[in-house]
Amino acid sequence: MTTHNFYIEKHNNDKNEIIIRPDFPIMCNGKERLSVKLVDFKYLNSSYNISSALHNNVVSVSSYVPQRYFNSIDSIFFGNQDLSNPIHNIGTSTFLDVSNSYSTLGTNEKSIVGSDYAVYWGSVVNFLNYTPNKTNFRDGYNNNYLGILDGEYFKIHKINTNTWVSAFILEAVFIKMTILIGTAPETINITFGVDGSNDNITYTPLPVSLNILTIPEYSNGGEITLNVDAGVVPYKYYKVKVLSHNNTSVDNFKLLVDKILFYKAGMITTNINETTTQSLITIPDGFYNIDNLITKFNSTPNIKIALAKQDFTNKIIVSNSVPIQIYENPYPYVDTPIATSTEIRTLIFPNNLTANMYGFNDRLVPLASGAISNKYCNIMNFSKIIISTNLAFSTSTENDIPKDGSPYSHFGIGNILEWVDADEIPMSCIKYKNIENITHKLDNRYINEFKLIFCNEKSLPLVLDNMLFHLQIIKNKK
Repeated sequence: MTTHNFYIEKHNNDKNEIIIRPDFPIMCNGKERLSVKLVDFKYLNSSYNISSALHNNVVSVSSYVPQRYFNSIDSIFFGNQDLSNPIHNIGTSTFLDVSNSYSTLGTNEKSIVGSDYAVYWGSVVNFLNYTPNKTNFRDGYNNNYLGILDGEYFKIHKINTNTWVSAFILEAVFIKMTILIGTAPETINITFGVDGSNDNITYTPLPVSLNILTIPEYSNGGEITLNVDAGVVPYKYYKVKVLSHNNTSVDNFKLLVDKILFYKAGMITTNINETTTQSLITIPDGFYNIDNLITKFNSTPNIKIALAKQDFTNKIIVSNSVPIQIYENPYPYVDTPIATSTEIRTLIFPNNLTANMYGFNDRLVPLASGAISNKYCNIMNFSKIIISTNLAFSTSTENDIPKDGSPYSHFGIGNILEWVDADEIPMSCIKYKNIENITHKLDNRYINEFKLIFCNEKSLPLVLDNMLFHLQIIKNKK
């Protein structure tokens, strides 16, 4: 029998393996065979239980916001915009795209109808014999008469309102009038009101500011801009009506309607694409118990979640330190495909081993209402030190060692020389002596180098940088 002894101090601190090269190749003939024996070793238990080497020191929080649509209003009054050239003046050349013909609706109302807008004028009492031109509602001047009987009105109807962009919020009405027939020099004050309706039957009075038109005397004119506060509710019909006036000789007055223009708010729909952000939580390498692990975890800025320990069970409770974001459309509308989007927040573990360490069965943990781990948190570093080799054992060692998250997932950890209890407190010595005199027969007949690999029972690498061990390659007769 020939014994080759190897006394080795493993002192490299960047690898979990060593390569042993004999001074001369070890060979055996046909009547000999080789075996390997781990005699003893001693190791200072200095491996951190949370570390990059164990692939368990980084988790992440993902925040996903689905695609959504945002409705908004571009008010004509933003920036004190000049109404002489507003961006939302609906009185353009396409406002009424038909001829100046009109139709009578009952006895008290007439209309001009275009493809998307229609205008009406009339009185709740009777109908005066005049015919406004469509340019009255754009940029022209025409001799069109309007009595000032209480209840006389102009009305505009938005025909196409099936989408938010085509919805109609009236923000201003410009009116220019001239006294055509009357008794001079009396000053006339006319008070106007604006109502909104969706069915042309039930009308809602809307707040209007600066709604009194003053015409100083006969043959003079006056103009006014009614600022309408329709809020954020679109209507299909808006009625501009005479509420009152100060003249008692109604039959002696006629007004020339020079111009009436309508201004609507800009209706905007913005498509906001889906977004995903991910925040990393990195725990510095070290020895941790559950309490200081939670403290360190929660000290990470901008992670939106917090951990706590459940009393008596050591389960992990995950809460949302920043509430789940709900993005509601401030101006919902029936055509809006997605009126509300809710953030989808997820706690992500890099591998199942880390998830299990925190007590979760799955790598992805939904956090819509927080979460609690499936079982206790187990941050014990390891209970076994596995020493394996790439030498070919005649009888291969069988194992059922989990490999999820391990760098050995695809090619295995090799044949196991020994696994040793490591249930010792940090910075204490772990010792092993082969009192059973265990050896492993080899199929190798020529050895010029071989490898030893160190990992734990979860197949995670152990960088044992202060280990002393004694190994033998033994040559025997068959």
